[in-house]
Amino acid sequence: MRGKLLHFFNYFFGKGDVEEFRYFSLAHLIPILILGVILFLIIKYRDQLAKSPREEKNRIIISVIMIVAEMSYFWRLLHPDLDANVYDHLPITICGIANVICAFMLLTKSKKCFDIVYFLVLGTSINAIITPAVLTYCGPTRYRYYQYWTEHMMLFISVFYMMFVHKMRPTWKSYIPSVAVLVSIGLLAVFANWLLGSGYTPDNHYTTANYLFINAVEDGFSIANFLPSNPWLKWLCILGIVSVLYLLPYIPWIIIDNRKKKQSPAKQTAE
Repeated sequence: MRGKLLHFFNYFFGKGDVEEFRYFSLAHLIPILILGVILFLIIKYRDQLAKSPREEKNRIIISVIMIVAEMSYFWRLLHPDLDANVYDHLPITICGIANVICAFMLLTKSKKCFDIVYFLVLGTSINAIITPAVLTYCGPTRYRYYQYWTEHMMLFISVFYMMFVHKMRPTWKSYIPSVAVLVSIGLLAVFANWLLGSGYTPDNHYTTANYLFINAVEDGFSIANFLPSNPWLKWLCILGIVSVLYLLPYIPWIIIDNRKKKQSPAKQTAE
């Protein structure tokens, strides 16, 4: 019995040697569908959520789930077969850092944090939903699959919750701190990749630091497959792409503001 239990945990918390996850399979589409339903419910029942006596507890619960999901990624690395090392497993990821900021935003109702994560999540983390390349060897029978989707779904849930329940919205000024954080993460990744270079992991596996996929394309298809191989050219391309992706989440607010401006003169004329 003990041997079977140990085998289960080794399997569940480990990863496969062959492809276990495919894009736009049921394992990919079901989490996206669940996320869509949750976001729809937040929008539909936003007033009830705002007036609920449990509103503060709801925010605390969401933030705790986010922190546990993020930390459990590192707890999982205690598994000996996962070969934890500084080349692959330092906390230098956009979604991981956004997760921490979102959790703090929920606990404090910080508008400054919202300004950062609105663009960070809707502009960049959406790529992790559409092309979850890191799940190539971790299908629905692995813990990493559930940890990944929980972490990334909660990013969108937290942003939509603060936007619709607490009526927060971004402005053009919000763009600046969010870009500053993104560039800081990028520079940190470039520095870490340069400083660490290549080396052997505890399991004597030769590898190269590749935070934010700047040095090489990881297993699994993503937008990184279309970028040049030169790290600096790749970084410049990423900045250009992200600049465009950052603009897209603000377009709905531009439309809303323009409609309000058109309606205001009409009301004054009617009066």
